Amino acid sequence: MKTKIIILLAFCLSCVQLSNLKAQQWMRTPYIDVNKKDLNFYDIQKAFNMWSADKDLSKIKGYKAYKRWEWFYGQRVFPTGEMPDPGINWKELKKIKNEYYSKKNLKTNSNWTSIAPISIPPSPDPTSIHGMGRINCITFHPTDTNVFWIGASQGGVWKTTDGGQTWVTLTDDIPLLRISDIAVAPDNPDIMYIATGDIDYIGFNTIEAGRIYQFGMGILKSTDAGATWDTTGLSFNLTDGQSSLIRKIIINPDSTDKIIAGGADGIYKSSDAGDTWTKKDSSVIIDMDANPLNTNTVFAATFFSPVMQDEAKVMKSTDFGDTWTDLNTGIPLTDTVQRIEIAIAPSDTNFIYALTCGNNGGLYAFYKSVDAGDTWQLVVDTNAGPTYAPNVLGWIDGGYFNLPGYPVDNAGQGTYDLTLLVSPNDPGKIYTGGVNMWGSEDTGKTWNFVSMWVNYFGPSLHADQHCSKINPLTGEYFQSNDGGLFKTDTIKIGNLDEVLPCVNFITQEITPGCYTLPTNWTDLTGGLHITEFYRMGGCRDGANVIIAGSQDNGTYLYNDGNWINAWGGDGMEAMIDHHNPNIIYATNYNGTLNRSTDGGQNFTSNLETPITDAGEHGDWVTPYAMNSYNSNIIYTAFNNIWKSEDQGTSWTKISNIASNYSFKALSVANSNPNYIYASRPKDIYRTTDGGTTWTSIKTGLPINDDLVTYITISSEDPLTLWITFSGYDEGEKVYKSINGGDSWNNISYNLPNVAANCIVHQAGHTSDNVYLNGLYVGTDIGVFYTNDSLLNSSAKWIEFDNGLPNVVVNELEIHYGAQKIRAATYGRGLWETDLYVSSYDVNIGMPKYDNNNVNLKVFPNPNNGNFMIKANIKKKENVLINMFTLTGDKVLTINDNVKGAYDKQIDVSEFTNGIYILQITIADTHYTTKIVKQ
Repeated sequence: MKTKIIILLAFCLSCVQLSNLKAQQWMRTPYIDVNKKDLNFYDIQKAFNMWSADKDLSKIKGYKAYKRWEWFYGQRVFPTGEMPDPGINWKELKKIKNEYYSKKNLKTNSNWTSIAPISIPPSPDPTSIHGMGRINCITFHPTDTNVFWIGASQGGVWKTTDGGQTWVTLTDDIPLLRISDIAVAPDNPDIMYIATGDIDYIGFNTIEAGRIYQFGMGILKSTDAGATWDTTGLSFNLTDGQSSLIRKIIINPDSTDKIIAGGADGIYKSSDAGDTWTKKDSSVIIDMDANPLNTNTVFAATFFSPVMQDEAKVMKSTDFGDTWTDLNTGIPLTDTVQRIEIAIAPSDTNFIYALTCGNNGGLYAFYKSVDAGDTWQLVVDTNAGPTYAPNVLGWIDGGYFNLPGYPVDNAGQGTYDLTLLVSPNDPGKIYTGGVNMWGSEDTGKTWNFVSMWVNYFGPSLHADQHCSKINPLTGEYFQSNDGGLFKTDTIKIGNLDEVLPCVNFITQEITPGCYTLPTNWTDLTGGLHITEFYRMGGCRDGANVIIAGSQDNGTYLYNDGNWINAWGGDGMEAMIDHHNPNIIYATNYNGTLNRSTDGGQNFTSNLETPITDAGEHGDWVTPYAMNSYNSNIIYTAFNNIWKSEDQGTSWTKISNIASNYSFKALSVANSNPNYIYASRPKDIYRTTDGGTTWTSIKTGLPINDDLVTYITISSEDPLTLWITFSGYDEGEKVYKSINGGDSWNNISYNLPNVAANCIVHQAGHTSDNVYLNGLYVGTDIGVFYTNDSLLNSSAKWIEFDNGLPNVVVNELEIHYGAQKIRAATYGRGLWETDLYVSSYDVNIGMPKYDNNNVNLKVFPNPNNGNFMIKANIKKKENVLINMFTLTGDKVLTINDNVKGAYDKQIDVSEFTNGIYILQITIADTHYTTKIVKQ
């Protein structure tokens, strides 16, 4: 059997414009005014639309970061195009919580449990290299080889005390879970500093527009090993702009009260453990490394973009950041090089290297100094001539083969993923990270590949490298990327020349197993619940079946505790047939639709083609919906609303209301599928006759200022519906209509002033036949609940987030059979809890509780020294129970082998009162929750 060589040939053919793409070209003239100091969301959106108007984006790489940004911020932007204070989530959270996870909060109805694979799930696609989520940074304990920390792009700080076998989160109580760096005091590891924000998006410059989802709040500090966090003197608001993005925090090991921090606004120094800071330099810092043998010597690298200006350069300080000198490296200061990554050789600190990324995101050149930065030498570049080298930042072979008739792989994503590392024992051995990893054994003169993001050459690393580090205590290499965290004892460089005989260039096929990359990587990602989910779906007849689409890591399918990665790419909306869990739908960005009829083993892809062939385009997260009575009927919304009666094989347009805007929200009434509601920017529509006629129902809504993010319809009455609004307009979060949108009632009341992303209506009614109208709203800081009784009381909306991190909730779905509500979060995976009201009658054909479900229960919570774990386990499984303190120390481990009903009493009477993290492993799944001993 032979496999298509997508990475070297077919992939290239589909990317014929690859070599012509300039990274973020729309951020340059003539598309944008680079001299404008107050660029906002609409300036950037207009520039991208102008740049892309005559291009087939399916044949261009490197623009997805923009589309992610546009999708997220388009929902939250002010009408002026400006964004709110990045600390608004923090402020709103403090309004509604007196203290995080207080006993009072834990006594309310919800008790969220995290569901996550114990390891990266298998994929039916043998070429897939997928993962769990993006990790930006790694930090090691100063004396304990088993303890280290990681920072996730949207999932917070995690700690392991057993070398990566188990993990515990330390930051679920802070409202910003995006982390760019972690620093631990070498003389007291209980003292920690974290840089909030996601600086790796700095190359896609929306800084001046106030990209709050990228923004942080500066540096936070903990003095109790991460149990609690507080702000430091380096804190930021919107008026400080890009200042909140910190790349690196360095603690002076000889005097740990002295700290320097480098980021987008420059370099700051503190001499009092973070209480106060002084700005020492105003350059845009993208990397900073200290000499391991001389605590006062620090090097910094900067970032250039046409909008941010500044210069591309390397700087040096010999007084721990008080003063800085620009080094004469030979790197072009403006308009040529964007990002620089530096590395110091641990075995000979006179060797310093600089890896530079050009305007197209690919390698510009590689430089070195052998005299501690005094003089520099150009080692290689990607121009023809004696210093030519392959583009080590490319997607494929970096132009190594340079085959006639095929596009040259000369671009890349170097502004987003760029790492550089020197061997601890040999100053001439260097490893780079871009999309893939490459290595050199001769100070950068010659290069070859170390990893490949598609599994044609054996198991390898996920794409898009963000951090390369060596544990100084063990000498092990650690690599983090968009998929997770990996380690190896030794990095061995591969040989592309040995790949060439494996390729049949006539048939465009490669022989499987013909060549294997020599580096063996160990995956340490299991237990890190950091997946960035966009959407999820359930199966009405399967209480324990969930499908969800994630950023960078495809579509995950969870079935009775077992996981597979069913479909690749960026996973978006996903659905499962109501009655047959083998029929699943997975979508990619802009509405690409794929269907499987065998539980995700095989797919029919690109089912949306008739719609795109008609000239329509879908949103980044294109909505899809399924008919409540007939699972074969599905709907979608591109520029118009479309309907398929044969599982997506053919499509019929059922509206004629197209505009340049694609639809963002779509809902079909369960009680009468002739009632359909759909929303796009600045409008919302209704049909009551299956699509024959459509009516705008926007009157009375703040739709010109805010974006409708979600629509839910009463299961009993198709004329009763609720919608959510994103944005930051106080009191403009949830609206209700009882007449199909002819008029609206604002029921936002006491909901926090953060984005409301989704809403779900709880079907059914109470025993006295009074409609309950339970509503759950997912926001940027958790879930809130109300019903008719609460809305008529002083409480209005209540928190429904016990155990749930303060994370962006993108979608909520109810499974009536399991009596659960489930949440897809952007950065902390999938969660579930019991419904607020569990004893009611339903009347829409949904099954009762399915005894095949694991149905994990932990109670009472809080407890007085004893609690129970109950579960229903279909086949004999090992059950592993671990209990951790909030600082990540493991305090209890229990192993059982169980089949059937599991009733386990846990005695914690000897434990100190407080909050603990309980992790229960059954089959292939971790279930994680918080529990209080009082």
